[in-house]
Amino acid sequence: MIEKQSGHIVTNTSVAGLIGSRNRTAYSSAKFALHGFFDSLRSEVARHNINITLIAPGLVQTNIGKNALTKSGHAYGKDDRGHANGLSAEAAAKQIISAVRRKKREVIVAKWNDIAWLGIILRKYFPWLYFELAKRIKA
Repeated sequence: MIEKQSGHIVTNTSVAGLIGSRNRTAYSSAKFALHGFFDSLRSEVARHNINITLIAPGLVQTNIGKNALTKSGHAYGKDDRGHANGLSAEAAAKQIISAVRRKKREVIVAKWNDIAWLGIILRKYFPWLYFELAKRIKA
């Protein structure tokens, strides 16, 4: 890409890389790290006409719950309600394709009524409220 002075890197992160949540410490920290890495890389490769798009899905209808592993290493085997009611995979794909075509730096892929949006808005504009509510959430 540097040699050709052109390119586009698209990476999948998560809303968990924008807001942390209870019982997701390892997952969130890995996703926050991706955001930091690619934000830094973006500044390094911009002069080479290389774009970077971060895809941050919220709740999307996938088999992530069924395929998740339990503490014993076995498949969890069932959907969680959040993902089952999330954005359809087809709608998510359309949002992602649109973001890549428009060379967006970051796109949050979620329904507008996804709880993730509330968390993101509270974290950004009302951090004191976000952290107070985060302490009280039972997961």
